[in-house]
Amino acid sequence: MHGRRTHDRLRWSTALGAALIVALGLSGCEGTPSKAGADAGSISLSVLPYTSNAAVGDMTVRLIKTVSEESKGEMILKQAPVLDAGATDGSSDAIAAVRSGKVDAAVVSARSFDLIGPTSLQALSVPLAVDSPAQAVEFLVDPVAQDMLDGLKESGVVGLALAYVQMNQPTGFSHPVLEPGDLQGSRVLVRPNRAAESIVKALGGTPDDRNGADAEAAISTKKVAAAISSMDRPSGFQSGPEGSTSAVTGNVQLGISASVVVVNARTWAGLTEKQQQLLKRSAEEARAWAGTQAIRLDKGAAAFCAAHIGDVVLASKAQLEHWRAAVAPVVADLSRSDVTAAALARMAQIVSEHPADDAPAACAAAPIKTRAALPPAGDQTVLEGQWRLEVKAEDMVATGATHADAVVNQGTWTFTFRSDGTYEYLEPHRRSCPGAYVINKNRLSMTEDKSVGDCGGRWEFTWTRKADSLRLVPTPEFAAEIGGLVGFFTNSLTRIGDAPRP
Repeated sequence: MHGRRTHDRLRWSTALGAALIVALGLSGCEGTPSKAGADAGSISLSVLPYTSNAAVGDMTVRLIKTVSEESKGEMILKQAPVLDAGATDGSSDAIAAVRSGKVDAAVVSARSFDLIGPTSLQALSVPLAVDSPAQAVEFLVDPVAQDMLDGLKESGVVGLALAYVQMNQPTGFSHPVLEPGDLQGSRVLVRPNRAAESIVKALGGTPDDRNGADAEAAISTKKVAAAISSMDRPSGFQSGPEGSTSAVTGNVQLGISASVVVVNARTWAGLTEKQQQLLKRSAEEARAWAGTQAIRLDKGAAAFCAAHIGDVVLASKAQLEHWRAAVAPVVADLSRSDVTAAALARMAQIVSEHPADDAPAACAAAPIKTRAALPPAGDQTVLEGQWRLEVKAEDMVATGATHADAVVNQGTWTFTFRSDGTYEYLEPHRRSCPGAYVINKNRLSMTEDKSVGDCGGRWEFTWTRKADSLRLVPTPEFAAEIGGLVGFFTNSLTRIGDAPRP
């Protein structure tokens, strides 16, 4: 229940804690496709998304659907158990699962491959190589992208498609990052990736790969000052009544975040040519679909501010040149690779031929209309007890959640209300948040303890109780902030006993 506000869609996989392990089953075994109904020639493969966030999770769902439809059921992809969204590097974990044959295929982050050897995707981490999402999308479908994918073969996987996720920009948590010098001596959150880490060092910062609750705690305690993040699908503890003020430098593009559809090399070799072609076409279709989800920089910036997440600032032309000069030595080093040099040359050509038309405007975060605290009114012990809530994915999707968010949060949640006005909830994956609650007649206000991990939300409901059944209905203003929240509380809570002592 620890919600975050984002302008696009709430990514509950981070905001609600570690991902629920969904037992969908692994079909592949040690890189060998499993046959289901051999007489009919059908084949079943397992696919693992490295994260369940909207961009990657939804693309995985699209890939699964396309394979089934295109093969008329003769090839089936089954999603493997979702990884922990708060893991240090879920993408590297997913690549390891594919290389070992524990799963047949995965949707992973392009950034991760230079950690295990292949450097053919490093051009995507080069700052200021492209100016807009549209240019990045065009590049990822260019033939040069296939040359980049071919470089993955040495790692034991076959790359089928590179798909756009987002552009990355510098984000400052205590002050704007307009000049490279603004990062001097600072710890900077960056996802594990040798190319990006070398760039952070060139800018005078220290790379910090903390993720999930660890990263959010580091931001809130000011142990990190900045991040390579994004304003179009922001995540983490960035702003809000309980958060840190953040500012994204909207016109400094620090690389392209892209997903890669990869298949275990032995699994691939075991497929027929027809099956290989079908799988690659399906991956390319999913790539094309992901490109249609790209968010223009101007719209992303405006929505970032409107959703209270933080400010958007702009570097001047002179400051942009300072960025280019600061990273030039790293870019020159990366360009020693023929593949990277060719990729950067093609990016430059695309930028020249198709100038960006979505320059973001600077803006300030819209003020948050803080809900007034409810004064106690009525019996404050009426909800005392331990309550269980069953959350169904289909209910969440029906009220605005993405498929990925719904999968992450379905399952059994346990809420404990104590007679002293304190409460806590336990998620399906065992993460919990404590807090205090107030009853005002038929209203319930819950405030999480912001000193605990990444807790700190405040929630508003109307409630009705009949014996051991409790119905919570999010207030309209609360429900409007988080897509799928009404569906999350479709079922009533069932009382399962007295509240245990804290």
